[in-house]
Amino acid sequence: MSRFLPKLTGILALTLIVQGALAQGSLVDYQKQVDMLVKLLSYNRNFLQGEEDIRIGLVYDSSPESTAFFNEFSQSLMHVITSGQKIGKRKITFSGLQFASLADLNSMASMFNVAVFVVAPGNDNNLASISKVAQDQGIFTYSSVGQYLAQSVATGVENVNGQIKIVVNLPLAKIQGAQFKAELLQVARVIK
Repeated sequence: MSRFLPKLTGILALTLIVQGALAQGSLVDYQKQVDMLVKLLSYNRNFLQGEEDIRIGLVYDSSPESTAFFNEFSQSLMHVITSGQKIGKRKITFSGLQFASLADLNSMASMFNVAVFVVAPGNDNNLASISKVAQDQGIFTYSSVGQYLAQSVATGVENVNGQIKIVVNLPLAKIQGAQFKAELLQVARVIK
């Protein structure tokens, strides 16, 4: 029995981290988040143009909550990528970007030609740096953390009474160069 204890303890810890995040309203089911992200990108005219890959940068930090999000979101994103789903003619790819500093994030985003930042929970202290890199490089931002959407992330999702709702912080989305189709803005919760 004791040889199973470390595995059980690890699974229990991860479950508690995810349940805690869900209780705070910071997460929506990972596959639904990925599906909504793809939908959001397809309603942004900028992502429908061109043929080069759209690289998503999953920005996370070393906290257990952020790392758990990265692992789960990556797996869900891989399902979309391996299914061959595209935004217009463009393939979707992604890179994990563990936040260390503004300079490192700036360098990695440029080196990988990142078009979208998915901002994981646990980045509370990194938001200003993430936002600066996004604005400087014209990177579109997305998160499921409500306070991030209110502060410095352009788009995301929230769970309202069991319904998944798209949220658009319109001033930030415009700064990041988003050109949304009117249909999206009619169904989204828009922060003005």
